[in-house]
Amino acid sequence: MTWWHKIFHAKAESWYFAPLTAGPLPEMVERIPIEPEAGYLSAFLTSMHISDVRVATRTFYGAVTSSFAVATRNGGTAEFVVVTTPEVLKNSDPRHLDRVITVDKRLLGPVPYRGSDLDVEIGLFAMPAADLLEPYLDVVESISKISGVNLVAAAAPLVPTVKSALTALLGATDTPRLEIGVSTTFAQPFTGYYCAVRADRDDPALADLKLGPDNRLVHADGKEVDSPYLVFQLTCTRQRHDWAEIPELQTAYQEVSDAARRGDLLWAKEALSSFRRISVLCPDLLAPDGERLHELVSQETNRALPDGLTSSAEIQEMPALMSLPLFEP
Repeated sequence: MTWWHKIFHAKAESWYFAPLTAGPLPEMVERIPIEPEAGYLSAFLTSMHISDVRVATRTFYGAVTSSFAVATRNGGTAEFVVVTTPEVLKNSDPRHLDRVITVDKRLLGPVPYRGSDLDVEIGLFAMPAADLLEPYLDVVESISKISGVNLVAAAAPLVPTVKSALTALLGATDTPRLEIGVSTTFAQPFTGYYCAVRADRDDPALADLKLGPDNRLVHADGKEVDSPYLVFQLTCTRQRHDWAEIPELQTAYQEVSDAARRGDLLWAKEALSSFRRISVLCPDLLAPDGERLHELVSQETNRALPDGLTSSAEIQEMPALMSLPLFEP
């Protein structure tokens, strides 16, 4: 277990964490169970409130880290680790941090929800600024962006690197601070907003929290919560807007397109068979979407290369992958 995980479990275990069931619009906080194989899961960091920054120096580096672990089709687990340093947190003066920061940062997804537990860790860390610390944080952030938030295959190889770098980063100074964070497991995830507050979980004053019209965390009377907090959102959509960017689908489709362009009927059929296997078993698509995608590609292949092909003049170009209507408007 890394130092990063240890600090989450050691410091955050008694903090308040709960879903928000009231907000400016009922549909904003509607809680709907996320069913297995029914949609694509996403998570967003919505807002945060920083106050009482406990650092000895005037400036510090703020880093938001998150880890989401979801089940995969083969029964394993895919972990998505994101490190981000919003500009408003960089080289900030602790005396002027008593404010709400609206982030709206994608931390996960869209990824297929296969069922089983959803493990979540989100935290805001404050570290004293140092000449070597800041560039190192930028490097860690860059690596986490490469690993991605939405592709199972892309995330897996770099997660150990990001987590090791975080361990070294957060242990590189004598006073790393977890300002606010949450570590939890959703056995049955629901859509909606969730808040973590740096206050005792049994504090009765926190029982009436709701989401304000500007994404602030407020009490029933509209008074803003004074303690540091994080608000994040879980969503589930039936469509995946970025499906055409999945690398293995692009590569497989290019094979089909190249065969069609050459007029190679035999190779086009083999490439199409390979495309079906890749699309249906793709870890980043729901199986029904993979099946429909294969049907669309098959239709375009038959159009481009009719069975009665007699000359190159009859060959038609395959359309761009992203133009295929995988999801109806």
